[in-house]
Amino acid sequence: MGTPSVAFAQSHSPAPRISASPQGLHAAVKYNVAWDDAFTFVNEILGILDGDPWIWPASPNMRAYNADIEPIGVRTDVSSQTKPISYGSSPGEYYERALVSVTFGSQAALASMPFDSIINIPPATQFDTTDPIEMSSYAVTYGTEMIKIPGGAIAWSSSNADASPQTIPAGVSSPESGAAYYRVPTFDLNITLNNCLTVDYSIVRNTIGKVNNAVIFTNCERETLLLNGLSTQRREMSDGTVIVDVTLNYKWRSIGWNVALGSDGNFYRYVRTTGTAIYPETNIHPTTVLPSINRWKPYGIQGIPGR
Repeated sequence: MGTPSVAFAQSHSPAPRISASPQGLHAAVKYNVAWDDAFTFVNEILGILDGDPWIWPASPNMRAYNADIEPIGVRTDVSSQTKPISYGSSPGEYYERALVSVTFGSQAALASMPFDSIINIPPATQFDTTDPIEMSSYAVTYGTEMIKIPGGAIAWSSSNADASPQTIPAGVSSPESGAAYYRVPTFDLNITLNNCLTVDYSIVRNTIGKVNNAVIFTNCERETLLLNGLSTQRREMSDGTVIVDVTLNYKWRSIGWNVALGSDGNFYRYVRTTGTAIYPETNIHPTTVLPSINRWKPYGIQGIPGR
């Protein structure tokens, strides 16, 4: 957004501090505002209201991403003010002015991508940049899972890795007699969706333990991704709004979840004797499990202005 709507003045003591590193430019600047306006000033410069942080006037590549508020100066009418237990914590109480230390950085501005022409989402926060999820982040761990090889599925090879002949001495047992295992590629994916106002646990109950019914995250084929679990962390916004950050845990299995190794060494899809899948299919996309209507947005929900 442009210049903050409330009156402010840059403090020249201390002077702005500018630093540079391989991660980009950073600047720490202090501003003097009325204590009444301090939270409005911070909300506007950080882009809480419209998703667009304030550009530092000295550099078009640097945007505000952090702010600290320090109330200063005692009001002349303190004696006449009502004094609740937390007196002095709310704007307008006890103090006259506030010093706001703002940190600007270049990375947030340089590494951004359009999203619904409303808000920018840094690609580094997205597991699938072709299907971005607003107000989210992720962590992924790649690994393998051991699958026991059934009897009759493997035999000794007649050649070595370099294609030279391999001779198996008489009396050597079949490799399957040692309970051999096969490792299949997997990954664990945690996607955290921030600013959830509510969690519809009826949706969660109907999706946990199920697999994707269509390609998801660009290349996770049908039935290869399992919604494995969910965790929540409660916090409060500066205006007192209680929100929840929800982390969805997905488990990807390269061969699929309704698949097993047959006695001939090939993989086959299996079902229950009733004909139903062991792992039922459904839509397990994050925005299905946690609909956007249940999330707080700085630019509003269903047309209602954001806080």
